Amino acid sequence: MASRGRRYRSRRLQALQHNPELLVIRPAPPSAGLNDLQSFNLSTALMTVHKDSFKSHNITQQGGLHRRKTIGQQRFRFHVLAKYGPQCAVCSISHPQLLKAAHMRGKADQGCDDWRNGIVLCATHHDAYDSFLFGIEPSTLSLKVSPKVTAEEIGIQFDTLKPLKNRPHDDALNWRWEATLKDWGLEGLSDGG
Repeated sequence: MASRGRRYRSRRLQALQHNPELLVIRPAPPSAGLNDLQSFNLSTALMTVHKDSFKSHNITQQGGLHRRKTIGQQRFRFHVLAKYGPQCAVCSISHPQLLKAAHMRGKADQGCDDWRNGIVLCATHHDAYDSFLFGIEPSTLSLKVSPKVTAEEIGIQFDTLKPLKNRPHDDALNWRWEATLKDWGLEGLSDGG
């Protein structure tokens, strides 16, 4: 029985050595606090890879190559969910598999993976946010809907962001609000007009 366990760990070690992106970051035990990530050495890392890592739904296609989501993205999602709580900020969806960590300032726009640059949204509202169908007015955190749609059409249930344990960074909110107004053709009306 012991040799079977060694063979299994050996196969996982080989998989990690050739594909380090298979490593799954797990939170530290409850006694360590919510925002601490468990530190790993290679022998500990072997125990963190689990069978769900190999499912094809975790693989995305970029530029014709199949790549795993980066560890940075997983860490960003973990921190955003830990800081804001596991519920969409604009509706009542709270099932963890349906929640995404949305960047306010995307990586393509020199955004970072700091949790203050993110917000928890369900998959539908993440797409709506990325498409500028709604925005967040920075000073009041009120939700503003694009002139093209209504709040009901896109399923927004709140007038302001639900009460947050923490607040997104003002620079991220302001940058995103300016980009939203520009997309709506309302540049220069940053007072929430």
